[in-house]
Amino acid sequence: MATPTVLCGVVRVFSEDGTCKMVEILADMTARDFCQLLIYKSHCVDDNSWTLVEHHPHLGLERCLEDHELVQQIQSMMTSESKFLFRKNYAKYEFFKNPVNFFPEQMVAWCQQSNGSIPESELLQNFLNANSCPEIQGSLYIKEVGKKSWKKFFVCLRRSGLYCSTKGTSKEPRHLQGISDLEDSNVYSLISCRKLYNSPTDFGFCVKPNRVLTDSKELRFLCADDEQTRTCWMTAFRLLKYGMLLYQNYRIPQQKTLHTNFSAPRSVSENCLVAMDFSGQTGRVIENPLEAQSAAVEEGHAWRVKDRLHPHTAGLS
Repeated sequence: MATPTVLCGVVRVFSEDGTCKMVEILADMTARDFCQLLIYKSHCVDDNSWTLVEHHPHLGLERCLEDHELVQQIQSMMTSESKFLFRKNYAKYEFFKNPVNFFPEQMVAWCQQSNGSIPESELLQNFLNANSCPEIQGSLYIKEVGKKSWKKFFVCLRRSGLYCSTKGTSKEPRHLQGISDLEDSNVYSLISCRKLYNSPTDFGFCVKPNRVLTDSKELRFLCADDEQTRTCWMTAFRLLKYGMLLYQNYRIPQQKTLHTNFSAPRSVSENCLVAMDFSGQTGRVIENPLEAQSAAVEEGHAWRVKDRLHPHTAGLS
C-alpha cells in the first residue's frame, strides 16, 4: 500500500519585487525541490542560480538555505517577523570553481605551513575530507556580549568550532576561547550592521543557534575589514559544517544536465509560461525559449565579469 503524501502546511515566500506566494509543501521538501517548484510557478528560467533565503529583518540578518535543508524544519525555527525570499545567488557555489579567490593563503593555516604550495584541488579536499583538520585564521572584530562595543581578536575556525585568542595570535588551548560550535548553528550575513549593531565596518556576519530567537542576545557578531575576508570566513564555515554534502549539492544540477539528452514534451500549462528579460531599463517578455535560456546565461556572465572587476562585491549570503 502506497504511503500517503503528507503536507506540512503552507509557506509564504517573497520575490525580489515584493510579490508574495503561498505554497503548500511536503514535510520532506528540500530547499532545492522548493526552488524548483517556485521556478515553475513563477515562470522563471532555471539556470541553477535560484535560492531560498532565510530572512530575519528584526535581527538584520539572512542566509541562503543549503539545497539539502528541509524547508519545514527551517520554518519551524523562524518567528512571525521572519520570511523566505526567492532570489538568485550566482556566488553560492563559486568557491568550487575558483577556490584560491575565496581562500587567501595568509588565512589558511596549512598553506602558511607549506609556504603556499598547496594546489587548488588539495585546498578543497582538505575541507571536504572529514578526516582532515583544516583551519582558517585571521583578525576579526567581535562584538562584546551585552555591549555595543567591538574589539579586534585573532580568530581561528576549526571543525570543532570558532575560537578567539585571549593572548595575541597564540593558538595554545589555554588561550583559545570558544565563540560558537558549527553543529547546532549557522552563519548569516548582517544587513545594515553599522546602523543596527554599531559595527566598525559594513562587512559583518554572525553565528545564530538553530532555534527560534526573538532578540539578538544569543547571536555572536563578527566583522571583517573587507568583503573578501568576510566571504572567506562564511564559506569556510559552510564547508566545515556540511563538507561533501555541499559538493554533492553543487554537482546535482551538472549531472542532471549531462544525463538529459532529450527535451521532455511541454504540457499545455507549461506552454503558457513566459520568461522575462530585465537587461534593459524595462522588462520584456521573451517568447523564444532559446533566447530565454541565453538571457539567463548572459545574466550570470555579467555577474562574473562584475565580480572580477570588483572582487567579492556580490559575496555570499
